[in-house]
Amino acid sequence: MDVDSDPDYPPPSLSLPEEDGLSPPLSLPGSDPCVMCGNDPTWVCVQCGGGVFCTVCWDKQWAHGKARVGPGGAKSGPRIPHEKVNQNVYYRLDEIFNNNNVQSDRYGLHEWEAGAKWFGICRANGGDFHLRDTRRFRDLTADSWTEECPEQFPSLVSFIGQTGNDTPPLVSFPVLLRLTDTRKGAGKSTIVRMLIALHQPPTGHSNVKDLHPIPGRKDGREPTTGDVQLYPDQATRGTRVPLFFADCEGLDGGDQEPIALRQKRSENVFRKRNELKKIMWANRPSRPKREQVVVDLFPKLLYTFSDVVVFVLKEARYLLPWAERSIDKSINQAALPHAIIVLNAMDIDVAEEENWDPSNTTKTHLEGLNSGFKCDQDLMKMADNLHRTGARVTTINELLNHYYASVTVIRMPTSLYYNRMDQQAVRLYAAIKEKCEESHQRKSRARMAPNAERMGHLVSSAFDHFSQNFDLPFDFLSEALRQNPISGTFEGNILQFILTFRRTSKQKDIRHDSAKLFNGLVPIISSCILLDIERNDLLGQYEELLHRRYKTHLRLAFDVFCESWLPCTYQRRGVQCYNFKSTHGQKGHQGADGKIFGVGSFQSDFNHSEFFEEWMQRIEEQLQYLDNQLSSQTQEYPTRKAAAANIHQGRMNELLSSGVHDVSDFASHQVCLFCLRHNMPEYPLPCGHVLCKACLETFSDGGGDWDTVRRLISCPFHSTRQGSTGQEFFRVHVKPPHAGLRILCLDGGGIRGIIQLAILRAIEKEFKGNLMIQWFFDLVVGTSTGGITALSLFVKNKPLDKCMDNFKVLCPIAFTPRELSGLPAFRRLATVYHGSEYKTRPFESVLKDLFGPHDLLFGGKKPQSECHAKVAITSTEATGKQQPVILTNYNRPQGKPGDALYGFVREEEPSKNVKIWEAARATSAAFPYFKMFVKHETGREFCDGGLYHNCPVKIASNERRLLWGDVEDMQPDIFLSLGTGRNSLANHASGSAGEGDFKRVKKRHFFHRAWGIAAGLLQTTRECQSVWDEFVRKSTESCRNDPEFESRYIRINVEVPGGVPKLHEADKVEGLERLIVNNRIPEAREVAHRLIASCFYFRLVSAEPDFKSLECRGYVIKGEIKCRFSDETPQIRGLGRFLKACIRGQFRPTFYLERKYRMSSKVLPDPHQSNVILIKETLIDDMHERGIFSLPVDGIVPPSTTIRLSIRLQEEAYSHGESYLSVSGSPRHLDAEKIMEEAREFWQSPRSGSGLRAKTLTPPPPYSVHSC
Repeated sequence: MDVDSDPDYPPPSLSLPEEDGLSPPLSLPGSDPCVMCGNDPTWVCVQCGGGVFCTVCWDKQWAHGKARVGPGGAKSGPRIPHEKVNQNVYYRLDEIFNNNNVQSDRYGLHEWEAGAKWFGICRANGGDFHLRDTRRFRDLTADSWTEECPEQFPSLVSFIGQTGNDTPPLVSFPVLLRLTDTRKGAGKSTIVRMLIALHQPPTGHSNVKDLHPIPGRKDGREPTTGDVQLYPDQATRGTRVPLFFADCEGLDGGDQEPIALRQKRSENVFRKRNELKKIMWANRPSRPKREQVVVDLFPKLLYTFSDVVVFVLKEARYLLPWAERSIDKSINQAALPHAIIVLNAMDIDVAEEENWDPSNTTKTHLEGLNSGFKCDQDLMKMADNLHRTGARVTTINELLNHYYASVTVIRMPTSLYYNRMDQQAVRLYAAIKEKCEESHQRKSRARMAPNAERMGHLVSSAFDHFSQNFDLPFDFLSEALRQNPISGTFEGNILQFILTFRRTSKQKDIRHDSAKLFNGLVPIISSCILLDIERNDLLGQYEELLHRRYKTHLRLAFDVFCESWLPCTYQRRGVQCYNFKSTHGQKGHQGADGKIFGVGSFQSDFNHSEFFEEWMQRIEEQLQYLDNQLSSQTQEYPTRKAAAANIHQGRMNELLSSGVHDVSDFASHQVCLFCLRHNMPEYPLPCGHVLCKACLETFSDGGGDWDTVRRLISCPFHSTRQGSTGQEFFRVHVKPPHAGLRILCLDGGGIRGIIQLAILRAIEKEFKGNLMIQWFFDLVVGTSTGGITALSLFVKNKPLDKCMDNFKVLCPIAFTPRELSGLPAFRRLATVYHGSEYKTRPFESVLKDLFGPHDLLFGGKKPQSECHAKVAITSTEATGKQQPVILTNYNRPQGKPGDALYGFVREEEPSKNVKIWEAARATSAAFPYFKMFVKHETGREFCDGGLYHNCPVKIASNERRLLWGDVEDMQPDIFLSLGTGRNSLANHASGSAGEGDFKRVKKRHFFHRAWGIAAGLLQTTRECQSVWDEFVRKSTESCRNDPEFESRYIRINVEVPGGVPKLHEADKVEGLERLIVNNRIPEAREVAHRLIASCFYFRLVSAEPDFKSLECRGYVIKGEIKCRFSDETPQIRGLGRFLKACIRGQFRPTFYLERKYRMSSKVLPDPHQSNVILIKETLIDDMHERGIFSLPVDGIVPPSTTIRLSIRLQEEAYSHGESYLSVSGSPRHLDAEKIMEEAREFWQSPRSGSGLRAKTLTPPPPYSVHSC
């Protein structure tokens, strides 16, 4: 690589200057003038003790004459000619090399250096060894993220060195001892610091200001670096492939503890975010020493993830055993790391330029090592072991290439020659960057190049894996597949089905016999295509459609499988290779245990190009058979679509009931495994399977009210018809067409969540004991304590009183203080040392007790619930870009990257999804009160949702548009936001926070925001109110000054006299509850009545042009007022009892139909009788006694109008000045086309459930909307 021609490398002033043609020195800010004349620019003479001279005065110095050399000799080192050194180079290197701090000063430096800690070994809990992860890798990759380069692929460069002591070698390789120097320290930390400083902008005499390694003293004999530190390369920060330097603790330190680790207090500042993982294999009865744990663990982690390993060794004996210890600890690793050997402190007498060139140095040294290769017993033993796998190793080059992708050797001079040192540092950096790019390209070709976020997850998963397993290898491919779900296209869904089919198969040979795998898929793929053809009413012969419409998708899925997941078929002595085609890499053939038992590249006797055409022929033959079968069954089913569904269900049942597959494990949360269309599986069944909307409607029996419920007699994945005796297997509740939405948002606020529960109880009391608050809302979004309330009420469906009792039990346990925290002197120390102010285990234990330890938030086997609200819990993912996320009990498409300001967490494998108690823990992990929550199955880390959305109204608004596209442009029936208390006097005294303040808070660094949770609660309450005010302003722009719509946005945040309690003051819970009980909530009745009104909606049944009118200016419509509650349920009976209670004296509940609604118009208390629809007492009696409701409505409407249907539940007016409240989805605009379309929609549904169609109505005639 031509370093001088690469614009990304330092300017020419950093390379070796020519004797007769020096470029002028840089004039730097704060640079020193000439000591002789005071002129600029100037040079520095290292041999003259840092003397600064201009070009003219340089030549006047006697010591700078020709043939003059500096001090030196046999004992003090070589005699160095005086050289002109650029000031930038001099001050940068001088600060690194002349670092003779006294020991007390060095302790302070190591305390400062602890901020770069990435991972290491520590003892905890009775002396057990733990792997400590500080999450620094994720922090640095997040810091490198930029909008200009949103997707980055980090490269890890590990630096391995030998500790500066006299410990005898663990393994001796006489041939490799030629690569030695005589210094006690290998200079690894110095090399890392040089590379970090190489590209930093000059700032005078001290331009090394960021975190960097602390090299050992020149006269030191002790190890310095402790554990593994991580440093970013500032030159590649924000680029597509940023580099990160890992400085590893010396691996030959013996029993000496590194100096950095002796400063235990130095790590306390950073341990607040540490995660400890117990090293199970290191805690045996005969515990190994710390050094042995380091030697066993660190190479596995660094070899597995490094793109380049730089060995800075005074003895190169670690080069091969370091890799030998690690090479079989991972499988499906796409690329081996590159090795760079740094020969440090080489004698300057080797003055020939060609000897400093890396390519010449590599060639010379490897050739020298080859001459003594066969004389080294240890090397020959390694070669013999490789011979047993079929490898032919006759040279040191061949041996090295078995463990590394390439080997490069670079010399570094002594610290006396600054120009040469700077030149070699540039060359070393160039070699590192070049090899990192090669590694990235190789991984990209194998489709195994993880971006920053996925690599963070991979590293975390590897930490978990190697902490638990000593010999079991880490499988890159399976972990990458788990973290990177396949796209939801049709071909992606087919591929996902193939992989699920293979994963759940109990036949072991399916994993390695691809022909058997695909042949076994022919029946189910064929019937799936049949079902898709009939569902879409495609015209044409099945064979023709197969080749014209489906072959491309099948080909793409087949090709991707063969490229990435085709297994290697190599076997030897009964051992099967576990590597796949794309990730076979350079290691050779590896078994399930990671051991290499054969050399060579990927092998397979599966000819995929020829097999695909044979496979297509088998599918075509199956389709012909299915065509005949479908024709014979058409008479038994009302439609061909139903017959095709029955045939496909039979094939699926035959597959899953054969015992070859695990039925319960045959599930996916990303793909509907029944039909494979790109419809998201949204509807979980009690058995654990999840169906898409199309499959749900296909297998619904049509019973009940089709507007509000889909009733399944059996799960289509099961062979037996469960519940066939007449009992319903499952009822899926859906939003009726044209009905509006009821949304509830719950703020965060710690123990003040009791206020929200008390407000909800006040609203529920307005139902007169007949209805539960859980039955009314379509979407609930909660943050922190609001999230816990949402999970208790709307997911676990617990009564409000029970939720309040549980909350009062939860608070004191959740805020269990740590030992000695009652003493002010120890409180802060305990928080910093443990990483949180309160204990984690009691909090998690009580959450498991309240929500169950195994219940999944979405999916899984669970009983039916009477609560059907979709619930979203906010959190903040502390990995990758550290973005806000939601955890939900529903499924929806992820959307395009960048479309949303928050993420949607959904794992492909059901068992990996978040449990209910975990969602509660993730949303409330408010630092520093509690530690971050780590989902160990996925490696994802979460902290409090209040960092971004303490008032989650924006998330709720966006989710409703994504979930219900049919009403995304309509105003909601009600949008209720509940705060956790306020204090107006305190807020007024402190000033108000505007939207600008909120934006500035959001833009602060992640952990500044985290600390901000504990900083002051007035700002939090003001921010929530500011967010709400801005949200309402934007949401009502289109209907400004219309009280009908503005009054639907309601926020209740009660006044707390004396100040708002802090998040953790658990002793204030009872007082806050009494505050709500003793003070009336004025908005409670209106909220309750709006929820009652939202239970009703208008359903258009038929429409005909008004032929009686001479001008035919309208339509005669017939419809009905319906209830969103299903017939014969406790909900509709309770609603009837509520309406019964509304009858007082002469007052009766009534509906009012306004056929020409105008914005801002009001319904008078006594409207014209022709528009009034009385709710008769006999109808109310039918509701609470028989559980049925239906109220016919007819009339003439203009061809284009807005109708409003409202209900009156009391005589008094509400806040918007009316005594009538709109029903769900009202007002609604109807034009001629919509009128006819809605009428046809009713008649095309399987069952209207109204009973009107059979009695009095006929289907609408096929009139054109313009027929009048």
